[in-house]
Amino acid sequence: MFSSMYQYRDLDSSVSQIRLLHLHAVPQSEADNGDSVPACTLSYAPVYSSQPYQAISYVWGPPKPQKLIQVDGLVLPIGENLYTALQHFQGSEEVVLWIDAICINQDDVEEKSTQVQLMRDIYREAEHVFVWLGPGTPETDTAMYWLDKLGEELLETGIEKMKSEDLGSWDMSEDNAARMEEHELVPVKQALKKQMNRFLQWFQEGKDPIFWRHSDLGSRPWFSRAWCLQECSNGREVFFLCGDYAVEFRRLWATVFFLNIFGAWASKNFHTGDATVDARTRSLLEDVTEVLPRSTISIRRITLYRPSDERLSLKNLLCRVNVLKFNRMRTEATLPVDRVYALLGIANDEAARSILPDYSRGCANAYIAAAKVLLTHGHLDILSLCRKRAIESPTPLPSWVPDWQALINQPWMLYGEDQLFRASGTSKPNASFIDHETGVPRLLICAVHLDHIEHIGQEWTETFAIEGPAEHLDEVSNLFQDVSSFLEKSARYSPQLKEEGIWRIPICDLQQGGVVNWAQRATENAKMGHRSLQTLSSGNEEWLSAHPEAKSALNSYIWRLRRMHDARPFLSRSGYVGMCPLETMMGDLIVVVQGAVVPYVIKKVEEDIWQLVGECFTFGAMDGEAVMETPVWETFILR
Repeated sequence: MFSSMYQYRDLDSSVSQIRLLHLHAVPQSEADNGDSVPACTLSYAPVYSSQPYQAISYVWGPPKPQKLIQVDGLVLPIGENLYTALQHFQGSEEVVLWIDAICINQDDVEEKSTQVQLMRDIYREAEHVFVWLGPGTPETDTAMYWLDKLGEELLETGIEKMKSEDLGSWDMSEDNAARMEEHELVPVKQALKKQMNRFLQWFQEGKDPIFWRHSDLGSRPWFSRAWCLQECSNGREVFFLCGDYAVEFRRLWATVFFLNIFGAWASKNFHTGDATVDARTRSLLEDVTEVLPRSTISIRRITLYRPSDERLSLKNLLCRVNVLKFNRMRTEATLPVDRVYALLGIANDEAARSILPDYSRGCANAYIAAAKVLLTHGHLDILSLCRKRAIESPTPLPSWVPDWQALINQPWMLYGEDQLFRASGTSKPNASFIDHETGVPRLLICAVHLDHIEHIGQEWTETFAIEGPAEHLDEVSNLFQDVSSFLEKSARYSPQLKEEGIWRIPICDLQQGGVVNWAQRATENAKMGHRSLQTLSSGNEEWLSAHPEAKSALNSYIWRLRRMHDARPFLSRSGYVGMCPLETMMGDLIVVVQGAVVPYVIKKVEEDIWQLVGECFTFGAMDGEAVMETPVWETFILR
């Protein structure tokens, strides 16, 4: 059908040149049938030219099988998913598009590295960004219809006035509402609360208003691809397309934002006292906040309205995209290095601007370079992300470099931009590097030698469900016993602190609070939750039945324990008690690193050479106590 393979002409990088795809018109009958072979031409223009175009965001899909399209009368193979998308966009008029797989010569590594640096501007300059989720089904058609309808209703409530920080202090109590009577958000919150009560009533009646749950819409691969984050975030106007239905971004965001609020609120307020109704409601609520992935949607929202927000720093984006929170969908990338590179076009800080994509270097070297930049810019909390390893490379990753390819669980005490502890007080980060003959740099940190690990308790690895804690009560009991025993042996704490430590230490002195269960320092509510769980683990279920007010506190405490993955209690030589990583061994050192938020455990591997083990909750040393007077800062070399 075609004469020969298409050959790309070089781009002029001096004028930030890009290619644009002109998708030829076809008779409407052929477009409706979807059986015409896409034909197009490629033109060349600077990215900042006046040539209007639409950018397409989609998932490449598997490399095989491939389909053939016509480009300037020559043949070009493309993936099946893109082929289907082009057929969808074909119509009775020519359409000018930018599509990465066609407009970038994927076989030219140098061109690819250069074009990646322009991606932010390519999507910003597009008139529209169309997100292609794939062909529709009867279920996705229904889902898209109701997403659009609910999104429109929610926008009418004024939900766009709500910021994420407004949720942290919103407890929905009547007293709180009275205090906020004059606040502009009161009518918005009242409208949202009315909507949430309506949804909860439907759930309790056995109805499911989350229509899109019954489709595969939320699990479409687009939502989990790293590059799609940048493509969606930088567009002026974004429309989500699935089959013949489209939903504008603002409506989709409103729905996702509402579900985030509703899911967290309803999980604490669905109890009616009727076991059958409550069990049915619990089942329906189980994954309500996970039906539609939130990361991509929320990142675009922040980019649009708060472009200087700290949540758009490279470090915070890396955490949001690559760190697992329970069963939330993980962001994927065909090339592991794109777990970093794909975020550079969204990140707003100097650290991101210091990294240039280079596809000629290996993944390990790229991760090392990114870690060096982040640590140099003071982001010492990435040290809490270094426990998991998946990368296989001739260049081993140092212990202080996060492996973004690994399944990194959310650290116990790291919450993105939030800093709820300050173990090193007001000291400033001071990280530097030395070269090594292996070619792998080593990290120099200044730290206070706090203590050595002397005793270690049993492993805590469970992530039990709120509705089924009984299956893990033995493990809970062992955890509580270890903490209590270590506190009893310690001479460091007063009787009052020992009483507090019993319930604070297992959850790292944190609890979930507010309408969306954000982390905050533990309060008496956590004490009640600990007592409830301790009573339950002793077999006294009657007490819990007689104290229904303790149910919410119990759920909150269990929620925190679920985050304490791969931990174990410890007792140090001088009497510190806390929670340390599973990999910790007796004799390992607890240090407070200059400028760090939490203490860390390090292990000696050679003379004067150490290896990072992981974060360490140390009761009585989390708020700068170790550096209050005249701290002795020592230099440690980490390999």
